[in-house]
Amino acid sequence: MNFFGRKREAQTVAVKQKKQENTTSTIVQLRTSMETFEKRQEHIQKKADAMLKEAQAKMKAKNKQGALFAMKRKKLYDTEILKISKNTETLLNQIMNLESSATNKLMLDAMKAGVQQQKRIKEDINVDAVEDLMDDIKVSGEWVWVWVFGERENSDKN
Repeated sequence: MNFFGRKREAQTVAVKQKKQENTTSTIVQLRTSMETFEKRQEHIQKKADAMLKEAQAKMKAKNKQGALFAMKRKKLYDTEILKISKNTETLLNQIMNLESSATNKLMLDAMKAGVQQQKRIKEDINVDAVEDLMDDIKVSGEWVWVWVFGERENSDKN
């Protein structure tokens, strides 16, 4: 017995909707994070390319120390790009797993609804009703026989 709030059935429907919204919003949030990571990766890649050009320019100017420093910064940018790439891959795996789980849940819910409907149908059909129907079919078949061929006993004698 629930003294406060809605009925239990209404609560379960609301909870199911909230869970589905949470799954959808989580997927959207993960995609947004993934896009942010990709933008950051592109930005850092531009910086790494700029460091490479700077190092090449400093080598032409015979500034080995400056070129070495620029290459070290480029290496730092490359490691950051690698980290972001791994994070993006992890987010993509998470999104795919969530979508797969949501699809599996929908399939299970559909199967559950099918089983419940089969149970309802089975409850509606009982043995007595089937026997009565078979008797009615048998009687109607006998009437058709009599109507088409006359009395059954007479046709058996011939």
